[in-house]
Amino acid sequence: MKPPNRRSSVLLAFGTLLLMSISHQESEWTAPPREARKKSPIPANKANLENGKGLYSAHCLSCHGSTGVGNGPAAKDLEKHPGDLTSKQIQSQKDGALFWKISTGRAPMTAFKDTLSATERWQIVQYVRSLGIPPIVTLVPEFASPDSVRTALGALFDAYDALSASLVEGDEKASNKLVPGVKSAVEKLRALPVDKLPKEFTLAWEGAVKSSESSLEALEAAESLKARRSAFEATSRNVEGLWRRFGHANKAPLHVFKLANGKLWVQADGKPRSPYPKPSSESAEIHRIAPAQPRKSGHKPPGPTPEIKRGDRQ
Repeated sequence: MKPPNRRSSVLLAFGTLLLMSISHQESEWTAPPREARKKSPIPANKANLENGKGLYSAHCLSCHGSTGVGNGPAAKDLEKHPGDLTSKQIQSQKDGALFWKISTGRAPMTAFKDTLSATERWQIVQYVRSLGIPPIVTLVPEFASPDSVRTALGALFDAYDALSASLVEGDEKASNKLVPGVKSAVEKLRALPVDKLPKEFTLAWEGAVKSSESSLEALEAAESLKARRSAFEATSRNVEGLWRRFGHANKAPLHVFKLANGKLWVQADGKPRSPYPKPSSESAEIHRIAPAQPRKSGHKPPGPTPEIKRGDRQ
């Protein structure tokens, strides 16, 4: 058998590269830049999200599955996997790109530009975005604290929340008047009679209260709104640790938010209001803190209870 000549080898290599290129083009699905740059004309609200969910259930769920991971009942019969809509590969694409793909389709996916209105397709995009948001966890405090501790921690939250509201408004004078209230609430924590509680509890409590006291020194010393906001962030981290470990007296969970730059704060509700210069739109809720259940009469507080409950998807 004659060995292949140079020309045949070149043609063979070229053909292999051509097939690889075609295969790559078939597997890669990229929206035209002009289409990808399009912005959604509909607001991100509950009504559009609910409509998007209904449309997704009717037109997309059979292949992509209820959670978007590509495990719908019809997926097993497809030649190509429908794709995981929760993946970074999908979620990193711009809204315009997702809208274009929903509109034009690609086998085996149907093109929806002739069957769904533009508004309906944008609503599906909004719902697909929600599939990529990790569920918010509600943390059960580490210790089951006595009522006196939870009540004092509830008073601390009230003082903290008032100070946070003044920073949201950028009201320096109001914030000056509210800092002493936070300090007083922390001092009352120090005065609580916890020495007869289990050693594990008292050691953790002493350390957490001491950290909060330390961060308050900078909050008191702040002479400008900028300095106070900076000190407030350190205070937020410490008091969030108190509530996360020992609970609070609110009836509902507390909501903990964080900006992209790492600064966090705590609120009583789920609508973010940033006490920092960065807008609330750049924040994300990272978890919630459930109130600890009051201990039953005659029972000592147990040790750590690292239970974690799933919250509702936002």
